[in-house]
Amino acid sequence: MPRSCFVPRTGNTKRVPVMGGEHWIEIKERLTYYEKERLDNAALVSEFDRESGQADFSMNLPNLSILRLEIWIVAWSFTDEDGQVAPLTRDYLEALDSTLGAEIEEILRTQQELVSAETDPDAADAAIKRHQAAIAALEARKNALISSSSDAKPK
Repeated sequence: MPRSCFVPRTGNTKRVPVMGGEHWIEIKERLTYYEKERLDNAALVSEFDRESGQADFSMNLPNLSILRLEIWIVAWSFTDEDGQVAPLTRDYLEALDSTLGAEIEEILRTQQELVSAETDPDAADAAIKRHQAAIAALEARKNALISSSSDAKPK
Protein backbone atom coordinates (compact mmCIF):
# COMPACT_ATOMS: atom_id res chain seq x y z
CA MET A 1 0.00 0.00 0.00
CA PRO A 2 1.44 3.44 -0.88
CA ARG A 3 2.46 5.78 1.92
CA SER A 4 -0.22 8.29 2.91
CA CYS A 5 0.06 11.83 1.61
CA PHE A 6 -0.93 13.19 5.03
CA VAL A 7 0.57 13.00 8.48
CA PRO A 8 -1.86 11.18 10.82
CA ARG A 9 -3.54 13.42 13.38
CA THR A 10 -3.36 10.66 16.01
CA GLY A 11 -0.87 7.87 16.62
CA ASN A 12 1.98 9.91 15.15
CA THR A 13 4.05 9.97 18.35
CA LYS A 14 6.56 7.91 20.24
CA ARG A 15 7.88 8.06 23.80
CA VAL A 16 11.64 8.44 24.18
CA PRO A 17 13.55 8.10 27.48
CA VAL A 18 15.78 11.00 28.56
CA MET A 19 18.12 11.64 31.46
CA GLY A 20 19.18 8.01 31.59
CA GLY A 21 15.57 6.82 31.66
CA GLU A 22 14.64 8.96 34.66
CA HIS A 23 12.17 10.91 32.49
CA TRP A 24 10.64 10.72 29.01
CA ILE A 25 9.46 12.95 26.21
CA GLU A 26 6.79 12.10 23.69
CA ILE A 27 7.66 13.39 20.23
CA LYS A 28 6.01 13.41 16.83
CA GLU A 29 7.30 10.76 14.45
CA ARG A 30 7.02 13.14 11.49
CA LEU A 31 6.04 16.75 10.86
CA THR A 32 3.45 18.20 8.56
CA TYR A 33 4.49 20.40 5.66
CA TYR A 34 3.28 23.45 7.57
CA GLU A 35 5.30 22.56 10.70
CA LYS A 36 8.44 22.00 8.64
CA GLU A 37 7.96 25.33 6.84
CA ARG A 38 7.55 27.12 10.18
CA LEU A 39 10.83 25.63 11.37
CA ASP A 40 12.65 26.33 8.11
CA ASN A 41 11.75 30.02 8.38
CA ALA A 42 11.76 30.53 12.15
CA ALA A 43 15.29 31.87 12.49
CA LEU A 44 14.90 34.57 9.87
CA VAL A 45 13.88 37.92 11.32
CA SER A 46 13.14 40.89 9.11
CA GLU A 47 12.72 44.52 10.00
CA PHE A 48 11.39 47.04 7.51
CA ASP A 49 12.56 50.67 7.64
CA ARG A 50 9.72 52.81 6.31
CA GLU A 51 11.90 55.83 5.67
CA SER A 52 14.49 54.08 3.52
CA GLY A 53 12.19 51.38 2.18
CA GLN A 54 14.90 48.85 3.03
CA ALA A 55 14.47 45.54 4.79
CA ASP A 56 17.09 44.30 7.23
CA PHE A 57 17.40 40.57 7.86
CA SER A 58 19.01 38.81 10.80
CA MET A 59 19.07 35.34 12.35
CA ASN A 60 17.45 34.43 15.67
CA LEU A 61 18.72 30.92 16.37
CA PRO A 62 17.40 30.69 19.95
CA ASN A 63 13.89 31.29 18.56
CA LEU A 64 14.42 28.39 16.14
CA SER A 65 15.60 26.07 18.93
CA ILE A 66 12.61 26.78 21.15
CA LEU A 67 10.15 26.53 18.26
CA ARG A 68 11.68 23.16 17.31
CA LEU A 69 10.94 21.89 20.83
CA GLU A 70 7.42 23.39 20.78
CA ILE A 71 6.59 21.71 17.48
CA TRP A 72 8.18 18.28 18.03
CA ILE A 73 7.41 17.60 21.72
CA VAL A 74 3.84 16.50 22.49
CA ALA A 75 4.20 15.60 26.20
CA TRP A 76 6.83 15.02 28.88
CA SER A 77 7.26 13.67 32.39
CA PHE A 78 9.24 16.65 33.79
CA THR A 79 7.93 17.96 37.09
CA ASP A 80 7.84 21.45 38.58
CA GLU A 81 8.83 22.59 42.08
CA ASP A 82 5.59 21.16 43.47
CA GLY A 83 6.18 17.70 42.00
CA GLN A 84 3.41 18.15 39.41
CA VAL A 85 4.00 17.48 35.71
CA ALA A 86 5.18 20.81 34.34
CA PRO A 87 3.04 22.27 31.56
CA LEU A 88 4.60 22.11 28.12
CA THR A 89 4.93 25.87 27.63
CA ARG A 90 7.52 28.20 26.12
CA ASP A 91 8.47 29.39 29.64
CA TYR A 92 9.30 25.85 30.76
CA LEU A 93 11.07 25.05 27.47
CA GLU A 94 13.24 28.13 27.90
CA ALA A 95 14.02 27.08 31.49
CA LEU A 96 15.23 23.55 30.60
CA ASP A 97 18.65 22.56 31.86
CA SER A 98 21.14 23.10 29.02
CA THR A 99 22.39 19.49 29.13
CA LEU A 100 18.84 18.17 28.89
CA GLY A 101 18.10 20.63 26.08
CA ALA A 102 21.10 19.33 24.14
CA GLU A 103 19.98 15.73 24.72
CA ILE A 104 16.51 16.53 23.39
CA GLU A 105 17.97 18.36 20.36
CA GLU A 106 19.98 15.22 19.55
CA ILE A 107 16.85 13.06 19.82
CA LEU A 108 15.01 15.39 17.43
CA ARG A 109 17.94 15.40 14.98
CA THR A 110 17.90 11.62 15.04
CA GLN A 111 14.16 11.54 14.38
CA GLN A 112 14.56 13.91 11.44
CA GLU A 113 17.29 11.67 10.02
CA LEU A 114 15.07 8.61 10.39
CA VAL A 115 12.30 10.31 8.42
CA SER A 116 14.79 11.39 5.71
CA ALA A 117 16.30 7.92 5.57
CA GLU A 118 12.92 6.43 4.62
CA THR A 119 13.32 7.86 1.11
CA ASP A 120 17.03 8.71 0.82
CA PRO A 121 19.66 5.91 1.16
CA ASP A 122 22.49 8.48 1.48
CA ALA A 123 20.74 10.08 4.44
CA ALA A 124 20.42 6.65 6.04
CA ASP A 125 24.16 5.97 5.63
CA ALA A 126 25.07 9.40 7.03
CA ALA A 127 22.77 8.87 10.03
CA ILE A 128 24.31 5.47 10.77
CA LYS A 129 27.87 6.87 10.63
CA ARG A 130 27.00 9.81 12.88
CA HIS A 131 25.32 7.56 15.43
CA GLN A 132 28.23 5.11 15.41
CA ALA A 133 30.57 8.02 16.15
CA ALA A 134 28.27 9.24 18.96
CA ILE A 135 28.16 5.76 20.49
CA ALA A 136 31.96 5.50 20.35
CA ALA A 137 32.29 8.90 22.06
CA LEU A 138 29.85 7.87 24.81
CA GLU A 139 31.71 4.61 25.35
CA ALA A 140 35.01 6.51 25.65
CA ARG A 141 33.46 8.96 28.15
CA LYS A 142 32.00 6.08 30.18
CA ASN A 143 35.35 4.27 30.25
CA ALA A 144 37.12 7.47 31.30
CA LEU A 145 34.65 7.96 34.16
CA ILE A 146 35.07 4.35 35.28
CA SER A 147 38.84 4.69 35.10
CA SER A 148 38.92 7.98 37.01
CA SER A 149 36.58 6.68 39.73
CA SER A 150 38.69 3.55 40.24
CA ASP A 151 41.87 5.69 40.35
CA ALA A 152 40.30 7.89 43.03
CA LYS A 153 39.58 4.99 45.40
CA PRO A 154 42.05 4.65 48.28
CA LYS A 155 44.35 1.67 48.01
